[in-house]
Amino acid sequence: MAVAKAPSVPWYGATLKEWLFTTDHKKVGMLYLVTSLLYFAVAGLFGMLIIYEQTAPGIQLPSLFGKTEADLYNYLLTGHGAIMLLWWAVNVWVGGFANILVPLMIGAKELAFPRLNAFGYWVFFGASVLALLTLIPQNWIMMLWTGYPPYSLNENAGSTILYIAIVALYGVSSTAGSVNMITTIVSLRARGLGWTKLNLFVHSIMAASLINLFGVPALLGAVALLFTDKYSEQTFSTQP
Repeated sequence: MAVAKAPSVPWYGATLKEWLFTTDHKKVGMLYLVTSLLYFAVAGLFGMLIIYEQTAPGIQLPSLFGKTEADLYNYLLTGHGAIMLLWWAVNVWVGGFANILVPLMIGAKELAFPRLNAFGYWVFFGASVLALLTLIPQNWIMMLWTGYPPYSLNENAGSTILYIAIVALYGVSSTAGSVNMITTIVSLRARGLGWTKLNLFVHSIMAASLINLFGVPALLGAVALLFTDKYSEQTFSTQP
């Protein structure tokens, strides 16, 4: 006698509670995609304002809330670069499409560490909330997205501590996602699915995750040194 099964609810029919507490790789991937797309729109607006400033000689942008035109331009340049690289170029692929597609392409039911996957997104969401705080003029970051000294040590650099917190949270999220994706691809492939039979997209995500795994901790170390440069007696970089 056949046993009746409950009808499966598609991802777009989930309740708010299911979205908030989900560990399903498709839902987490959609959360990454939606967040990245929203920030991509903000980065696009920043880019248009930058191009507007460059359309003619002289200064086109206004001074706002006690900030100069140069402060506004530097803030737009910093925000555009950081969002386009971290929120769009990296997370829309490694966080969004990889979460949705990689398990399906390798025949896995789920990622190796579903809860770590969800944790990685919500840490990324925390970094996104902190990035929104930079819209407040007093919190503008005006040292370019790289945060290099001496720009970041200058008194006009803006909220360096906020930049450090954003990059730190982003780094934790990216490292967690990279460990998860590498483990999934290595250990959860379907039987008979060797490395030469994997989709090229899976290979690209594997390579990107390895780069993140080795590169992001170096970025975290760099912002830790930046913190000591800016807010303690220790100095590890060249003073302006």
